[in-house]
Amino acid sequence: MALERHQALNEGLQPDEQGMIWLPNIETYQAVMANDLPLKEVALLFATQTPISAKAFSQKINEPAWKTKPSYYLLTEQDNALPFKVQQSFANMIKAQTKSVAASHLSLISQPQATVELIEQAAKAGK
Repeated sequence: MALERHQALNEGLQPDEQGMIWLPNIETYQAVMANDLPLKEVALLFATQTPISAKAFSQKINEPAWKTKPSYYLLTEQDNALPFKVQQSFANMIKAQTKSVAASHLSLISQPQATVELIEQAAKAGK
């Protein structure tokens, strides 16, 4: 599994009997995914979470886009789902332009402006 190879497994993200990954309670959800968001917002995110198949982390992709296209990576410094050093390793591997932000795994929600800035940077570079 790619995450195993990068020593990125998280105890809170273990698959259930059907091979799906859920976060079992709001406390774990907040600790792993949204440690920089208020509990009211976390409650909504927890209640609407969609499981992901554990296979998604190990399936091989024939032609990953990062091999032929410019890549960008928003490094999240307070991410408890994917450690910062692992993110850096991924970003280096794909030769990504990076931006760091003091945010949880859900930086799209907690730091939307940083996300927009990185997308704008990528869009301008693609012109």
